[in-house]
Amino acid sequence: EEAEELIEEETGIEKRQAVNFNMLPKKLWTNGVIYSFHNNATDKVKSVFRKAVNEWRKDTCIEFYEKPDATERIEVMVESGCWSYVGNQHKVQPLSLGNGCHTIGSASHELGHTIGMHHTHARHDRDEYVTIDTSNIKNSAILIGLLAKTDDFLAVICVIGEDRKGSNTKLVELKYCGSDIHRERLTA
Repeated sequence: EEAEELIEEETGIEKRQAVNFNMLPKKLWTNGVIYSFHNNATDKVKSVFRKAVNEWRKDTCIEFYEKPDATERIEVMVESGCWSYVGNQHKVQPLSLGNGCHTIGSASHELGHTIGMHHTHARHDRDEYVTIDTSNIKNSAILIGLLAKTDDFLAVICVIGEDRKGSNTKLVELKYCGSDIHRERLTA
């Protein structure tokens, strides 16, 4: 309780519910998160990813190890867009940092998915933290995805997408992410 108060006092962010891996125990990384780099990963991508790993190390108790020959690992690559699987897939699993994703914030975001986090808008308690502006959503499939909630996951991952006019806008208004703080540091 004292730690929770200190976190809130120091960061202005309330402690939120942690990931419940009882639902998905097979997605856990039991001996730290292992990663490697695909041969198409540039020096910039490697540098950004390693800096994101250091942010996670600094702010969490999660261990990360670079082991190119591990059978279960993230393989950081440059594909189309920024994406990752949620949780451990128990194989070599891709994490893409494509064009426009070569930032510590983007790499941290994808690492969040890799360790099992979902987007804030998909949390079961998201209505306490976000308001979804459905008028900015031009694709009904995206709307359905935004309105769906997971049962019990911590998500500090915020969404910015394309609005009806084709420009980037916040589709989700966040109580705790403020001015894109989620792209500067971990927020929960």
